[in-house]
Amino acid sequence: MSMQAVLFDMDGTLINSEPYWLIAETELMSRYGHKWSNEDQAYCLGGPLPKVGAYMSKLSEGASDPLYFETELVRLVAEQFKSGLEFVPGARDLVIDLHESQVPMALVSASPRLLVDCALSLLPAGTFASSISNQDVTISKPDPESYLLAADNLGVEI
Repeated sequence: MSMQAVLFDMDGTLINSEPYWLIAETELMSRYGHKWSNEDQAYCLGGPLPKVGAYMSKLSEGASDPLYFETELVRLVAEQFKSGLEFVPGARDLVIDLHESQVPMALVSASPRLLVDCALSLLPAGTFASSISNQDVTISKPDPESYLLAADNLGVEI
């Protein structure tokens, strides 16, 4: 049986992004005198970003609004992504092998477009035929909209 297409999740499946988020969260909250704890990390793990922004704004006692925290956090993570990403073991090789075998692929993420594009820039151009960020859909993951859109972009049925 040949594959019509492969849809990849990004965070935790293609790239090991959690350490980058932890560094950025710790740095950002230290500006407000808050030592980022394991409990803070556990609460924010996996987002969504509005939840994280609101949480950070609350911890800062409203020093900045939630949208500021969301935007600044993404900016800090993007800086780290641009310095180089740690791929999940075997993931980069699998993606390259699938691309060389001409299997259409889409990258589907609940992360913002900036981070998706940073990750894509570290792979050969055209590796993924399509990519979906949280900004490309009305309702982000875990809602299936992003996967349905990716499949539609590749011309395959789920």
